[in-house]
Amino acid sequence: MRAGTIAALGVLAVLVAAPVCHAQQPPAKQAAVVLILDASKSMNDDDGTGRPKLEAAKAALDTLIDSLPADAQVGLRVYGSKVSGSGKAAGCQDTESVLPVGPLNRGVLKQRVAGIQARGFTPIAGALRAAADDLPDQGENTIVLVSDGGDNCAPPSPCAVAGELAGRGVNLQIQAVGFQVKEGARRQLQCIADKGKGSYVDAANAQQLGTQLQTITARALRGYQTKGRNLPGATAPNLATPVGGGQYLSSVPAGQTRWYAFAVGLGQGLRVAVTVPTKAPGGAPDSVSVEMQDEQLEYVDSRQDSSPEGASILTATVTNASVGDDDLRNPPLGVQYVKVDVSGSSGDVPIEVVAIVSGAAPKPAARRTSAPVASAASGEVSDVVLILASAVALVIGALGGVALARALGSRG
Repeated sequence: MRAGTIAALGVLAVLVAAPVCHAQQPPAKQAAVVLILDASKSMNDDDGTGRPKLEAAKAALDTLIDSLPADAQVGLRVYGSKVSGSGKAAGCQDTESVLPVGPLNRGVLKQRVAGIQARGFTPIAGALRAAADDLPDQGENTIVLVSDGGDNCAPPSPCAVAGELAGRGVNLQIQAVGFQVKEGARRQLQCIADKGKGSYVDAANAQQLGTQLQTITARALRGYQTKGRNLPGATAPNLATPVGGGQYLSSVPAGQTRWYAFAVGLGQGLRVAVTVPTKAPGGAPDSVSVEMQDEQLEYVDSRQDSSPEGASILTATVTNASVGDDDLRNPPLGVQYVKVDVSGSSGDVPIEVVAIVSGAAPKPAARRTSAPVASAASGEVSDVVLILASAVALVIGALGGVALARALGSRG
């Protein structure tokens, strides 16, 4: 085993063994997830890398399966995989349970995924109704829909069906992921998620699809309980203490802004997800807004989530895929700032902040004076961080975040 691999495993051991801070929430109820995968004819199209979109989706599912906890209750349903050229009437009934919801069996689930073929129509409404019946009557249930297009079997409208299913009880949410979708399909999937008391996200490639599936499924299975290291927010960017990649708990006072700083270097990537449980002490928040800025306090990326009434969480994610010279005052080392606003509540609103640093940390050009950096890697990275990226990405991100935080600290 190479020395770099041994070092990476050592970092992971420290991260997993570190103490965890939990938000004050009631114990999580039993949770189950059924995944719905689009296996319509369009999934045979090239995903932009020379392989069919279905094969990219299968790779993403394999990554998800590897990351699932051993006690996960997960099922898989597909549509469009059986009927081809038999007419619309038959094609719009084409949905089947590939694996019923039950205790996780990674080998069997991967085998069933590998056997899926893309052939027919896109009966999303029918698949949603069938998936709701696949789930148990008790506990926190989630449907995760992955599609590259809109329903072509309506009526009924899949958006109306999502609202109907969510109205049956408070224990069902429908999350939707659009895989390389066009605007019309995106609007439909967003409506499905809104009516289903869930959230919609885009995935432009297999890696993003895997990350989104891991994030959504992880939260569904652990009942949206937040946990992480304590990280106080600052009232101004220059007052924020830079930290490395990791998972944190913080809070944002109603009507105020809080700033966070993350150590990141030239060529590295930074992804920050901010999640607000809707059952906040000061009442349910209306929205969470997150903006990333560079060291010159210039705009990088922003997101806002305003989930409908009944959603368990609000999540907004911002990304800088590759930090450039213009993002840093003193390349190759520096930070990126993230500001957070939460509206519609009163008092302090608890938030969960997950930061993923990808890519190798650059070496400092020369020693210079700098404020000390607190490395999250010396603390805790819990299940969401491990699930947000594949094992390889986590090792690279962990090593990059640790090395960069240490390099910045050594200049003090």
